Amino acid sequence: MANPVLSVLPVRYIVVAVTFFGFIINYMLRNNLNLAIVAMVNHTAVNSSDSSGQNDGPFVWDENIVGQILGSFYYGYICTQIVGGRTAELTSVKYIYGVSLLLAGLLTFLIPAVSYWDYRALLTVRIAMGFVMGVGFPSGYALLRAWAPPNERSTIISLAFNACNIGTAITMPLASAIINGISWEAVFYIQGSFALVWFIFWVLLVYDNPEKHPFITEEERLFIVTAIGSGQTNERRLPLPWKEVLTSPPVWGLIITSFCNNWGFYTLLSDLPQYYSNVQHKDISQDAVFTSLPFLLMFVFGVAYSVFSDYLRKKNLLSITNIRRLAQVVSQALVAVTLICIAFLGEYETAVEALVFVGVGLIGAGYSGWQTVPVDMAPNYSGSLVGIYNTFGSIPGFLAPLVVGALTEGHETLDRWRWCFLIPAALMLFDTVVFLAFGSGEEQPWNRKYYQQKDGGAQETGVSEISDRGEAAPKVKPSLQEQRGNDNMSYDNAPV
Repeated sequence: MANPVLSVLPVRYIVVAVTFFGFIINYMLRNNLNLAIVAMVNHTAVNSSDSSGQNDGPFVWDENIVGQILGSFYYGYICTQIVGGRTAELTSVKYIYGVSLLLAGLLTFLIPAVSYWDYRALLTVRIAMGFVMGVGFPSGYALLRAWAPPNERSTIISLAFNACNIGTAITMPLASAIINGISWEAVFYIQGSFALVWFIFWVLLVYDNPEKHPFITEEERLFIVTAIGSGQTNERRLPLPWKEVLTSPPVWGLIITSFCNNWGFYTLLSDLPQYYSNVQHKDISQDAVFTSLPFLLMFVFGVAYSVFSDYLRKKNLLSITNIRRLAQVVSQALVAVTLICIAFLGEYETAVEALVFVGVGLIGAGYSGWQTVPVDMAPNYSGSLVGIYNTFGSIPGFLAPLVVGALTEGHETLDRWRWCFLIPAALMLFDTVVFLAFGSGEEQPWNRKYYQQKDGGAQETGVSEISDRGEAAPKVKPSLQEQRGNDNMSYDNAPV
């Protein structure tokens, strides 16, 4: 008898929902320090001439030390991107991602104690957190490539990864309330415990692919396998064609976009609390509310835009590549324009606030653009691709705060902060040009280079693999060129 719950709520959406909450907690744990550090620093001791009436914390950390602390997470984060993506493709993605977030929660409990010990101990813990959490995004893509039918791909990926913005939006007011109501130390104890509770649900409800899930209906399993191809939902331990990947212009388009986009995003994410506290002289609680709302808008706009992108795809109104390019223009070029306006309108507080809302919100379109491309162009290696581009994309995580710290040390002025916004604006305009020239949403030939070797030397491209259990796939996919068709719309739109 069919489960009535599963007939209303498909298992793939349960998997997406648990992944969604996982990324909320992921961003809580990585970003709670961005706000808590404002309450941890003794501003009077650091800069007695401009303490702005803020409550002082116990630590005498200047702008350079704060920049090191905020960026330290990414020193570890950059180390496990490629390893995490590749490992998730070769082993159980369920436990790669689940255990990483569990360990991050346990490390979060240590932050208050090591902060009192020495700021270098705090740096070490944050580096360790980055190291274990570096597998999160690559393994998330490796999981969802087996659960996201092509015509739902933009929406599913946007929902799952847009959770990062909900995590950011929740972290700010929640951390502020905990700081004001209890203490800054309690932020790390309370939010770290969320990871432990989440891990229980993850183990019970999430599996690597539809063919492993014990609760999925046969109807839904066949729907996903038919839409994606059984070979791409099953575990496939394929070697990575490194030469083809590293010489692929679309891959380098992703790498450049990831670096430039993240510089702008991390500048807004990590430095907004300091900007409003030290330049606009806002109270910490006001900072928390205001800086959370743009990321909530980013989530709403990102999901709405993903539905729009999937509509364009289902109706064949644009090619898949042009759908991704359009999202690139919205999420990068238009955001660059808002950053330029912020840089030159800094003295107009209301205008800056409105521009921050618009700019951060527009970034959400990227979840239907370059951030969906790895699953479009190489679903067999989507985890590895994300690991590769996120390795480069992690560099701004520690470099951008250091640049901001160097530019503003002892000079928290609008003139100095202007450069903090102009630099990411220039980078985002540059990555837009690069993506328009080299970006692609089409499946790359090297995605299937080793696709059939497991079946006894069949052709490298073309027919989808028969499942490991010996069952025939519902239908045979046409060759790669036939799938693309005369209009070159997308191989995913071909009949299966």
